[in-house]
Amino acid sequence: MNGPTSLIDLFSPPLDHIGDFGLLCGFTAGRDTVNRIKRRFSPDMSHPKLALLIHPTKVPVTDVPGVIWCHVTHDPRARGFDLLHAKLAILGFRHRETGAYRLRLVVSTGNWTHEPLSTSIDCFWSCETTPDQATLDDAADMRRAWDVFQNLRAVTAPDLLQTLFDGHLPDAALREAVEALPQADPSGGRLIDNRKGGLLSEFVSRLAKPSRRRRSTKVVMGAGYYQSAVGTDFVPKRVLQELVKAGVIESNCRASLIANPESCQSLVERAKWLTSDRWSVYAPEFSKHRQGEPATPRKLHAKFILFGGDDLTTGLASLYLGSGNLTERGIIDPMSPHGNLEAGVVIRPDPALGWRGNKGTRGLTDLLPIARAEERRAPIDLVNAAAGDDFERPEEPDTLPTVTWLIWNEGNLSAPGGAAVRVRLPDGGTDVTPCASLFPCPEFVTLEDSGLAVPVLCDGVLSTRLRPRSFDEVLKGLRQFPEPPDADEEEDDTERTGGTGPRPPGVTAGSPLARADTPERPYPIRRMMRLLVALTDRQRTVLAYDWDRWCRELRSDLSGIAAAEESTIAFFRCSGVDPLPILLDPLFLPDGAESRRLEKALDEIRAAWGLEGCPSLWDNEDAV
Repeated sequence: MNGPTSLIDLFSPPLDHIGDFGLLCGFTAGRDTVNRIKRRFSPDMSHPKLALLIHPTKVPVTDVPGVIWCHVTHDPRARGFDLLHAKLAILGFRHRETGAYRLRLVVSTGNWTHEPLSTSIDCFWSCETTPDQATLDDAADMRRAWDVFQNLRAVTAPDLLQTLFDGHLPDAALREAVEALPQADPSGGRLIDNRKGGLLSEFVSRLAKPSRRRRSTKVVMGAGYYQSAVGTDFVPKRVLQELVKAGVIESNCRASLIANPESCQSLVERAKWLTSDRWSVYAPEFSKHRQGEPATPRKLHAKFILFGGDDLTTGLASLYLGSGNLTERGIIDPMSPHGNLEAGVVIRPDPALGWRGNKGTRGLTDLLPIARAEERRAPIDLVNAAAGDDFERPEEPDTLPTVTWLIWNEGNLSAPGGAAVRVRLPDGGTDVTPCASLFPCPEFVTLEDSGLAVPVLCDGVLSTRLRPRSFDEVLKGLRQFPEPPDADEEEDDTERTGGTGPRPPGVTAGSPLARADTPERPYPIRRMMRLLVALTDRQRTVLAYDWDRWCRELRSDLSGIAAAEESTIAFFRCSGVDPLPILLDPLFLPDGAESRRLEKALDEIRAAWGLEGCPSLWDNEDAV
């Protein structure tokens, strides 16, 4: 069970891969945490890289660059559930060189907020595969998660997921990879949800019935919320009864609950009954902290059911982990307009883990907040424990937003479909779209009626991409394409060429261009040739999926540095030759590339450089 060790780690691309696109759903999301998740997944800001489907709230996190906030409808009857409580992520990664696709599924007990990283005890499970190597369990889990997201997408307002970016919908490659997975029975995987039945019934249906000699004798359940109303069924007992009925545990099984002493809800009023019925209730114990530092007290938020033998190594140990609390709405009830949408996973822990680690190995006590509680700590004194506060619903919007993005073009701001939308201007005033005089293009604009900050499209992309200022910065960006270089990456030696492929013809150490008559001339020639070598070297390996983007960024970047590189460009303007056509040489075009897109981009660069009408430098290579 090696792998990611924190919520943020779950979004790190595999080696030699880049983050392509991901979908996340949950109950809440925090701006700082979502921003960290996005930057770990991909530094690219020009394309949407993540989409969030979060329970409707009046204060959504809509202003994180590169993240689409999908506004789920405010009407529970229309969306089919009351609380969006499931916490899932399905992520797609592309190999930098081959374009091969990897899928990662994440099931979390915690939300996409700071608490799982700091003050709460949460758990997660993940699996990773490729379409051609997926097991039937992998395929079933991925397809079921995708189906959950498609159900959610069907009840959201129009958003940027329906907009083309460089010829592709943001989730196109992710969708294609999921559809390429083997066909598998969704009831046979590990992922469960409550769209058709409660999580408990789904959990029990996944369990293999053991022989009588191997029935489990120990159950540990944990949750941060145990329902406040005492008049309802005691859900942990219902869980126990269902497991006995399924024949997977003994009727006299030892049952323990893990709860927060300061927030025990209905457990406090059931104190006497719990004692008489031989239930044990313990505080969570979290053993993971930095070596040499005291353990930081944390509040249990994870939800789990674990059962097996006395040491959890004998018998068929099984584990439920997910979003559903030990409440009726959490794991008993199916989804409905008066209930929750929940999701979780049912797995069989590796028997080698054992109850505790040994000689540097990890055990269940390292992965769940149950670190030998019975052995080292006294049970919670429920008579004197605190019931804690009841669940408080977030404030929800009354309607869906009028628009979820805006469009900027040469200082003019408009809304999709030409809608008239009142917006807040940078100077503090307001105006109605279409409106003018917004310079430069803003990343986000706030809607006056709802106070929502919505992203702005500029030239068909998001407006946050940093543009290079020189040939050297263009060269730096080539190493990371189709992602931009990391902001903290060190500058390379500006004289390094880095090219490994064929060189543009006619550029050799002995060519006349390299033997200029004056000492000033070789420098602009050398700079231009170094740029062209790097461009041709990288261009011929660009994947078909990225071709439109390559042409767009080439046009934007090279046109944008005309003023800063005037001394270099002026040499070719004065010489009356155009070095750009070498990029159209078939030797430097990737397989299947549409040259017309590149020709159009080069025309705009040529105009920005003042080289219109100049013949190609490469027309008479022998002379060069």
